[in-house]
Amino acid sequence: MHGRLGRRQSLTALTILLALCCSIAPVSAQELGEQRIATSMMTFLKIGVGARAVAMGEAFTPVADDATTLFWNAAGLALLREKRVHFSHTEWPADIDYDNAMMTFPLPQWDMGVGIQVASLRTVMDFTSEQEPLPHGRTFSYSDFLVGIGLAREFTDRFSFGFNLKYVREDLGRDVGGSIIHSWAADVGTMFHLPYRNFRMTMAWSNMGPDYQPPGGFVSTPPGSDPVNVRYQGFSPASVFAFGASIEPFRNRYYSLLTTLQFDHPADTAERLKVGGELWLGNILALRSGYNPRSDEMRFSAGFGIRGGFGQNILHIDYAYTDGNALGRIDRFSVEMEF
Repeated sequence: MHGRLGRRQSLTALTILLALCCSIAPVSAQELGEQRIATSMMTFLKIGVGARAVAMGEAFTPVADDATTLFWNAAGLALLREKRVHFSHTEWPADIDYDNAMMTFPLPQWDMGVGIQVASLRTVMDFTSEQEPLPHGRTFSYSDFLVGIGLAREFTDRFSFGFNLKYVREDLGRDVGGSIIHSWAADVGTMFHLPYRNFRMTMAWSNMGPDYQPPGGFVSTPPGSDPVNVRYQGFSPASVFAFGASIEPFRNRYYSLLTTLQFDHPADTAERLKVGGELWLGNILALRSGYNPRSDEMRFSAGFGIRGGFGQNILHIDYAYTDGNALGRIDRFSVEMEF
């Protein structure tokens, strides 16, 4: 009797969550989305990490069961029972490369987990000006760099809490007089899970921190006035509040299905509603897909993953494809080792 009640309560909670997300997201996006575009800095902090998570439509905050939990939800660190090493690479349009490396360590004696992350985004561009509008061989680089550490603790068998602290650096073209910004950001995450079908409900707030203001400024000459020196304006970081849930509708020895739903409230654009799924076949091959109906670009994603033994370790190889519409296709690759 109690088992049936528990199942009904879990299904009721998930149904309510789905209804709330579907009803709130469109209204909020219409009212506030266009007013906030281009009002934040360090937007590379929002780029999804890990081919597995991206293939599931980036609805990964309630899953967070691999090394990329450092990015999606720090609370998941406390639930990882083995050491993990993760590497991912993304080739964006305009020859922009984005790489991530992560490593996590369980601390079972304290019901805790810890992890470190290093990320780099970089590109080289041709230098042009009003006097020389065409490329003439001179180039400059643009880059972002991040290093962070995360810590999480499992307070009960159903609730965990975690946080990340990150140092961020952005080079806006110092080769041609651009600015360099140094600052920090923090993430906070929670995870609540039930024994029924691996149901999880999470909240995570990413990239909290001070306003980022480039040093220096420029000279402005208003009509009929003398020139004045104007400092560059500061903007808040690209923070995101995410609320989501995941559940496994069925699982047996031959296959299992994981479904997930996530509602994002970014600081600089419209709200996002994301859905994703992952089907495992024989615990070896995974097929994944996701959809973000409110995104202007990159709405649909898909991919696959392979898991197998590598000595006494477990190796994961994942691929994700994203339809970037006007941006073209975007391919992402990840490798992760459990040991």
